[in-house]
Amino acid sequence: MADKRQEEPSKEKEQVWRDRKHIMWFPIGFTVYSVSNGRVYVDRGLLNTVSDQTLLYRVTDLQLRRSLWQKIFGTGTLVLFSKVDVDHEILLENISRPREVAAMFSEMVEDARRSQNIVGKEFYGSVGCQGHHGDLDDGGEFVQDDMPDM
Repeated sequence: MADKRQEEPSKEKEQVWRDRKHIMWFPIGFTVYSVSNGRVYVDRGLLNTVSDQTLLYRVTDLQLRRSLWQKIFGTGTLVLFSKVDVDHEILLENISRPREVAAMFSEMVEDARRSQNIVGKEFYGSVGCQGHHGDLDDGGEFVQDDMPDM
């Protein structure tokens, strides 16, 4: 009789990417970054570990930062700006092949948004440009509504 656990397909998706925070070019830091199940995971620490996770579709922007030393050692810091309540910047510090990882993250974020049917307007509040309340009319002109500015 076959074991039922073996017959059921695994609900976990395989890990898409994993790296450690590098010291120079050595991946010996106690911070591990990974992507799986549509989430970014950051695990920090050796004895006391803190684990953070963010859904990929909540990432609103990416930025690549590279100092002279990071360029010399082939690393970089990828900053993921996200729409979350706790930490708006997720730093993936001193990762190897930062340009390739940034391109990969960009594609994964767009795929996650498509799969969740998320569009850009869902990340922003109902307040229009610079705190004005209103909408654009058919001609592209800003139309003020009756709500007072706060």
